[in-house]
Amino acid sequence: MLHRLLWLQEEQPYEVQDFLLKTHLNIEQLRLVAQALAGHALAPAGENGSTKQDRTEEQKAVDRLLAGWRSLFAEMSGSTLWG
Repeated sequence: MLHRLLWLQEEQPYEVQDFLLKTHLNIEQLRLVAQALAGHALAPAGENGSTKQDRTEEQKAVDRLLAGWRSLFAEMSGSTLWG
């Protein structure tokens, strides 16, 4: 679901709210997964098993989603998404 949400955000942002309403996602769990993936989980491998500080395209997409998270869900009333 997160992959689809990230794709919609980049390719068809006008479809994001409709997607969220139709899928009845657990928004808090989705946010936690996005936050986890924004960190080291998607970081490219560096030398000696460490991670590079460069951001992958996937991390950048998750960063953009998380940056707009509050405004995205503020537009949607609690009763339609969580009710």
